[in-house]
Amino acid sequence: MSCCSFKRPKMSHEDHQKWRLKMLNYWRDRLEERLAGVDASISKLEEHIKRDTANTTETVTSPLDE
Repeated sequence: MSCCSFKRPKMSHEDHQKWRLKMLNYWRDRLEERLAGVDASISKLEEHIKRDTANTTETVTSPLDE
């Protein structure tokens, strides 16, 4: 079935474009929220890796220094 049917459209072309823009903006906003969450998770994980690397280095070198 094609996008253009022989029936009279329920909304005008302009109204359809406005509706589509509204939906695309909504989807973008939701994706930005999810991406912000992913960015925060990456940042926190990098902090943990740095902390764990520093702790491991201190633990490994401390017994050798004594």
